[in-house]
Amino acid sequence: MVHTVESFLTELHGRGERALTLQPFRQFVLRVMDELDSSPDSFWKCRYALEDLAQSRGALEYIECQLLDGLDCSNYVPELVVLDCNCFSLHLRFVLPGSAPRVVSGSVEHRMMAMVHGTAQVHRFEQPRPEPVDVFDPARRIVCGGVVQLRVGDVLECRAAVDCSSLSVADSAVMFEMRSRPIYSFQWLYDSITLVPKRLLFVDPQDMRAQLALLTALNLGCAELTPNVRSFLDHPNHFIRWFALKCLAHLEPDKMSAHLEVAVRDRHCQVRAAALEIMQQVNNGGKGAR
Repeated sequence: MVHTVESFLTELHGRGERALTLQPFRQFVLRVMDELDSSPDSFWKCRYALEDLAQSRGALEYIECQLLDGLDCSNYVPELVVLDCNCFSLHLRFVLPGSAPRVVSGSVEHRMMAMVHGTAQVHRFEQPRPEPVDVFDPARRIVCGGVVQLRVGDVLECRAAVDCSSLSVADSAVMFEMRSRPIYSFQWLYDSITLVPKRLLFVDPQDMRAQLALLTALNLGCAELTPNVRSFLDHPNHFIRWFALKCLAHLEPDKMSAHLEVAVRDRHCQVRAAALEIMQQVNNGGKGAR
């Protein structure tokens, strides 16, 4: 693939211009764009480009520019998203001393962390059964993967939905985090002590907007919104379909049985199970969707 920095700039979402004034970042971009293709696994080919960038003078120059701008302007917000395009993004992370987090999370994209300054201990975890990623199961615990030390220039690979990590530092540290395009739409959260799954989240922005729309309809309680809510019963995200069903339970409770008949044949096992449970409650004289 043949790319220029100028063609890359056309893909940026308003970010990256400052970093690309530094030659190491321009070289990094050209190497990355030459390696990436339509396969998610091509992301790992960028490891050495990220490693070289983390060890370059350009990385420190970028950080120095951010600090100086902060001193010159009291309301300055540092650019922690260094580069951002449709193919990948590069983030700047500051890691401060503190207690290890009780919750660790999987990611929806492949990630690579590269140390720029300082050292960090990384407690690694792995999800041995990542699929299906959209079905929550408390039995799908993560397993400990040991502790590794990250020093300047070291790169740590984290596979989407598989690898989790918890960082700890004795002194502050700075690192780059490179992220691929999203591979999944669901993110798992785990207890770092018991290793048990805690929550399953959907992180797609469009799905979040759909949930907000349904929440607004629920709070307004207007019957005129019912046709709009019904349209979400066919949404690809099973969380949205289920939330739409609960909205309809309040907007048109007299038709709830018909909606449940559809939900018990839903393509997602947890929607089917929840709908069946509510149908049984209704048949036994209980209340509708909760």
